[in-house]
Amino acid sequence: MGLISVPAQRQRSNLLNVFLQTFNLEKEISLIDIGGISEGFESLSKACEAMAVNIEVRKEVQGWNLILADGRFLPFKDKSIDIVMSNALLEHVNEGREKLIIEIDRVSKGNYFISVPYRYSPFEPHYLAPFFQFVPEYVKRFLLFRMGLTIGWISRQNYQKIELFTKRQLSELLPDADIFLLRAFGIPVSLVAWRKVSSEDTRANG
Repeated sequence: MGLISVPAQRQRSNLLNVFLQTFNLEKEISLIDIGGISEGFESLSKACEAMAVNIEVRKEVQGWNLILADGRFLPFKDKSIDIVMSNALLEHVNEGREKLIIEIDRVSKGNYFISVPYRYSPFEPHYLAPFFQFVPEYVKRFLLFRMGLTIGWISRQNYQKIELFTKRQLSELLPDADIFLLRAFGIPVSLVAWRKVSSEDTRANG
């Protein structure tokens, strides 16, 4: 998967650059990453109070506080977190996706940064195959369960329905967000939804 990792690394690098251009981080800024520590974002713990929320510990990084919790039931007070982010999480949440968004809105001071794989990208990032997002689910299940194949990162052991997003779908889920298409080497790969409130509004929420 060496060749495949090159655009993925570029995508993560581009995503991090966009995040850092959007938010000014300081040591007293609190940030939670729902779904675990996003690949490429490990260094954020040097710039702010970084916390990762997930139902299991998948990766440990120095400086990050790990919190075992479901993103749909966040263990934080209302308007207590300066920035909430998640990367490549929403497409895996098939039940309670709206509840997750409600929780993000509840605990954040108005700032969030959410990225998801783009449905019309020419490359499916989980199955690691061109346009595999358009293959019917019953065909995917046949290949995985009946034929016993492992396709990209997906096998019968970790299969779940994955729903990649269009810009319209993400906009309907996050109507107050600015949304743009992120590219790697000119190829559309991800949608990013972000919202940033003024520093005065943040202090008021705090």
